[in-house]
Amino acid sequence: MSVSPRSVEIPDVVVQMPKVLRPVTAVRSTIVCASLLGLAEEGLKDAYLERLPSEHHAAIAALTAGQWIPVELAMEHYRACDRLEVDDASFERMFRNADGRLRGTTLSTVASLSTALGLGPWLPLRQYARTWERLFLGGGVGVLRLGAHVAQVEARGLPLLRVRYFAKGMRLLHVLAYERFCAQVAVDTYPGPDAESLLYRVRWR
Repeated sequence: MSVSPRSVEIPDVVVQMPKVLRPVTAVRSTIVCASLLGLAEEGLKDAYLERLPSEHHAAIAALTAGQWIPVELAMEHYRACDRLEVDDASFERMFRNADGRLRGTTLSTVASLSTALGLGPWLPLRQYARTWERLFLGGGVGVLRLGAHVAQVEARGLPLLRVRYFAKGMRLLHVLAYERFCAQVAVDTYPGPDAESLLYRVRWR
């Protein structure tokens, strides 16, 4: 049975949530580009474009990895994805492929070092704020240590979390991230203080 994310022992702060939070205003285009490639690989690109308002077609077609794009454009992309009602198997394939594309050399180095030192996910968890800042302008992330193999990750100020497709994908990306270090991973989600926030309770072995 699930327990409240705040009902465990007094946690240790691994990554401090910023004291001043402003909503995310821009998103790194890399995540949308990875998503578009996944749609194409699943043969869903035409269906996606049918569900994307026509006034956004040119902007989406012009995307290249590494740009900052308005969060509103990313919202339109993920809303169109949500309207596809992708089955679970296709959804997981797309996000597994996207996860592979989004892994940078820095993260791979941290993962190798963490494994060699027997630290499991804790070393990469300490990099969450840096990873967030690479992908989003605004918002923030905090990480708490609730036990030797339990972490709580909280994301705030991210309008994309209002879109079911994106929120579901974020949970799956957390599972995939921990699979690099652990034999078994469980990720539970809890509502945050508002619709642009989300809590992830992660347990691993």
